[in-house]
Amino acid sequence: LSGNAQLPPLIKYPLDLTQVGLWLLSEDLPKVLTWIKKKGLDQTKNQNNPLNVPARLLAVRYYLQTNNITEAEKNLTKIIPSLKADQRVSLLIEALSLMAIAHFQSGKIDPALAFLEEALSLGKERGYLVKFRDCRIPIELLGLARKQKIFPQYIDTIIDLFRSSPMDGTELSNPNAKLTEQLSRRELEVLKLLAAGLSNQEICDSLFLAIDTVKGHTRRIYGKLYVHSRSQAVATARKLGIIS
Repeated sequence: LSGNAQLPPLIKYPLDLTQVGLWLLSEDLPKVLTWIKKKGLDQTKNQNNPLNVPARLLAVRYYLQTNNITEAEKNLTKIIPSLKADQRVSLLIEALSLMAIAHFQSGKIDPALAFLEEALSLGKERGYLVKFRDCRIPIELLGLARKQKIFPQYIDTIIDLFRSSPMDGTELSNPNAKLTEQLSRRELEVLKLLAAGLSNQEICDSLFLAIDTVKGHTRRIYGKLYVHSRSQAVATARKLGIIS
């Protein structure tokens, strides 16, 4: 981010947000935490500025990715009412989706579905699709909503987008293939080591891979399972029978 220091704020700010988003995707979490602290996003006094909302939502993604559900929910509880009052629909859809994920990660299915339904209602009304992919809503949660007849056709369209344009940028050759068939042999190996609790460096040592290669495999696993953290990837893979 230091390379953007001389840029005008209106240009620098979105570039910084993009860089932080890339750090989240590549699991460079210490860099994200440093950025959060540098921006004061972990301090209550800086949480009322509406200009900080996109940055605070990135901080929420960090909290979800590190399983700090309490901090994620605390931030979202303050963000969502202000977005509703200001009618900032795109950011509101993102915040509602992240709150649904937070509840889902903590096992609170009913509130997760309620927040997701609210987000889907706004998204369907205004034709949003990519926003839901970018939020990485777990495919299990979307499946539960579909079973409860919550905008089933709209959810099908969103899932089709997930499969044709996943977060890692690769196109799946067969959108209807089982998830086990979408994961490569190496990705399955990495996934099993993730489930065993190994760190990125330990996975490198076990598979004789470079750290960037392991991070790339992990990122593609997240994209194919529609999750954004190790715990979600392992839980989803187990529920789908991909790993035991």
